[in-house]
Amino acid sequence: MADDIYSIPWENMSIPNQKTLMMMLARAQPALEFISAGGLRAGVRPTISIIKSTFTYYVMLKTSIKVN
Repeated sequence: MADDIYSIPWENMSIPNQKTLMMMLARAQPALEFISAGGLRAGVRPTISIIKSTFTYYVMLKTSIKVN
């Protein structure tokens, strides 16, 4: 469906219609997923959350080692 939406001559449309078409195109795209080594699937938001948490723990451990 995304290919059909993209093939519409959007450059000849008004700006509000171009924005609507862009929204339709964004929603027609397949969801992005990451697959870990164990075969666990995760979307973009959970993956970002895991990366942020990992970095937070890393910084916490690094600062606690410097203090001692």
